[in-house]
Amino acid sequence: MTEVQQHDLTELDISKVQFDPKNPNQMTDLQQDGLGLSMKSRTGMWEHPVIQRHELDAKGKIIKRNKNLIANGEHRIKELIKAGNKTVKCVYVDMTEGERIMIRQMGNKMGGQHDRIMDADELRLLEKLGLDKDFQQMLAISESEFQRDIEIAKEIEDVPSQNKRVEFIADANVVHRCIVPDCNHGMESL
Repeated sequence: MTEVQQHDLTELDISKVQFDPKNPNQMTDLQQDGLGLSMKSRTGMWEHPVIQRHELDAKGKIIKRNKNLIANGEHRIKELIKAGNKTVKCVYVDMTEGERIMIRQMGNKMGGQHDRIMDADELRLLEKLGLDKDFQQMLAISESEFQRDIEIAKEIEDVPSQNKRVEFIADANVVHRCIVPDCNHGMESL
């Protein structure tokens, strides 16, 4: 079995970082502002951006030096620039164009799926702790969107436990939660 690779962090002059105009992950101004608020708080994003130092061909030969193209973390870097930071701590790696695209796609899509009931429990706790408004602002969601996520879980909880499956739409994926007593296989894509 191969080991999981770990990379050292590099402090890079932020003015040398290049943004990829083909990045499909876009944020509204409201979402970008929410990210900025999150980064300023103790609950902010702690993941370090990944920057492609040199572009490699398929055989590992350098074909473009000092490319400094963002693979993952564009929105966080924009917030650092807005805050006046002169440097960014990042994972600074030589990679192929394909590897850079895969890193970006995985960073954007591999967040996992939330168990809707457990998610709602946490949202209720944030509400009880008086942090719901901060949370909504950081995610750029409305009170009604916040409450909708709680209500969807309540509907699932209210279904009698009789070998039934509940289906609902979440992020364009149809998922279900088995509510058979003592079944703990959780969320699965259909």
